Amino acid sequence: MKYRHSERGLSAVEFIMVFLLSTTITSVMFTIFNESKIKSKNAAVVSQVLEYQKALNFYYLDTGMYPNLNTGDDKIVCFGDGLTKGEGCIGVIADPYDKNVVRPIEVALDDFMSSLPRIEQNKGNYHYSSPSYSNCISSSDKPSHESNEQCGDQYYSLWFVLEGVARSCSPADTAISNLSGEYTLCRLQSKKD
Repeated sequence: MKYRHSERGLSAVEFIMVFLLSTTITSVMFTIFNESKIKSKNAAVVSQVLEYQKALNFYYLDTGMYPNLNTGDDKIVCFGDGLTKGEGCIGVIADPYDKNVVRPIEVALDDFMSSLPRIEQNKGNYHYSSPSYSNCISSSDKPSHESNEQCGDQYYSLWFVLEGVARSCSPADTAISNLSGEYTLCRLQSKKD
């Protein structure tokens, strides 16, 4: 008995099915990879902000107060290594970097941190970086930049941005869950008296 060996390749339908399946698998893997990359970057931001919080608390234990901006109001200011005068960090919410204003923060934290790292976030149309600082706190459920209740050298808020809308800011509070359609603004603050 003779067997026939077919030299026939894939039909057009079979080829299209293989192509669609491989495209679907690739897009799912890309989405999973991209999401894990965002989560990793956000975890790094939160970790860095917690390091700032530790340094601020050590400063408070030494001096009985938090670094005071001496601006007389509830300003939020950009600070950290690598910023130049006039450079912003969270759009119109925070004042641009001004060494004269943030000098008390930088000097205070210098004893407790070897550097003051910033985490750049460049996604879409906006360029943000974290952290920012203010001498005010809020007890609001949504402690936005407009809900300050107590200000002074007994209080602080560290502001930071996470990539993605409606991200968890834990252990901080969510201030704005949809900042520019691409980010979540978070606020980590000292405890209220």
